[in-house]
Amino acid sequence: MKVKLPVNLEAINPANHSKYSQNIYEYLKREKGWFLQNTVVVTEDLTGDLYVGYFHDGLFNGSRLSEVLCRGRKAERWCLVNATYSEIVNFWEKYEAIGLCAIDPEHVGSYVKEEGRWVIDGDSRTCQWCGNCRQALRRWEEVVRRQAWVNE
Repeated sequence: MKVKLPVNLEAINPANHSKYSQNIYEYLKREKGWFLQNTVVVTEDLTGDLYVGYFHDGLFNGSRLSEVLCRGRKAERWCLVNATYSEIVNFWEKYEAIGLCAIDPEHVGSYVKEEGRWVIDGDSRTCQWCGNCRQALRRWEEVVRRQAWVNE
């Protein structure tokens, strides 16, 4: 039985907006036929790592999301046995709405082509991808004391 891909590939095309990953888009396009037979999900393991793939007969088939972000359509896909994964509910809806901020809600990562992510106003900046993050620039000085043995 075929199911609808839970993400609209044309909606997350990076040509539409810089908030979408070219590599995620290319990976999903490559796997479109494969995913159409299953429901593609994003899951998290017990260590917090994210994976994209599907569940079949109690097994998870897919790729580590970090590898997809780095390698795109070249990311390897495999089947994981004896692993515990929990689906991130509504991930694709969030990704379609706020792009890569769905992966990095704390806004600590950096991405290729993120030049349009921030609007800077003085010593603060606001994320234009999700609109939910405002950061302030903080400055400080640190004193570093060092000592070392040197030849005379």
